[in-house]
Amino acid sequence: MATRTRQKMMKKLGYVSSLLVMTLLVACGQETKETKPKKDHKAKTHQTTKSKKAASDTTGKKTESSSGKSSAQEVAIDLAASQRVGSENFGFVNIPKDWVSFHDVDGKGETLQYSDLTGVNIITLDHVTAERMKVDDLSKYTLEDIGGAYAQTLESTGQTTKLWGAKTKVADYDALQINAFTKTDGIITCWVFKASNNEIYYIALEGDKETFTKVLPYIEQTWSLK
Repeated sequence: MATRTRQKMMKKLGYVSSLLVMTLLVACGQETKETKPKKDHKAKTHQTTKSKKAASDTTGKKTESSSGKSSAQEVAIDLAASQRVGSENFGFVNIPKDWVSFHDVDGKGETLQYSDLTGVNIITLDHVTAERMKVDDLSKYTLEDIGGAYAQTLESTGQTTKLWGAKTKVADYDALQINAFTKTDGIITCWVFKASNNEIYYIALEGDKETFTKVLPYIEQTWSLK
């Protein structure tokens, strides 16, 4: 029963991962349409500010070592035990060989997702574009804006027990990292970063702590545009 509950929970969070762009789209729409504040404006503002703070408050929470790399980037990984997945649109990354393509029945297929055979551990790859956001200029939105939208989405599920942000690296790119513990004793982490083509990407990893620890170094060390 506990395993089934965890699978249901993690699949729900897998769907949350695919909702990031939709959430930010709503935020963009609210910013482009100035309206008079409603009575509950303060409450909503407080919630949004809290989420953005979780995304941007990285004081004392950098995951980099003295070498300038994140701790996960210094962990030895076995590429022979992995497979290369991804696409030109979402980027490429190495994941465990026994993981498979994952399609959430509730999702819209606008992201790439892979999971282990339990369906508990999931990786999501996404590419944040102005076209999908339905905005003319995505450059006015910072990584903190996008990370804040993701944090707000996670917070709104009511399934997390702790939410915090950190600064790290994905390959050679500076990244904003959003982390959360779940009520089923799992972990979810999102990396938001701007690649060398000046476009924004995000990766989400979620699952049980043991698998999470093993897979995280692959993400931070092997992601690339090609």
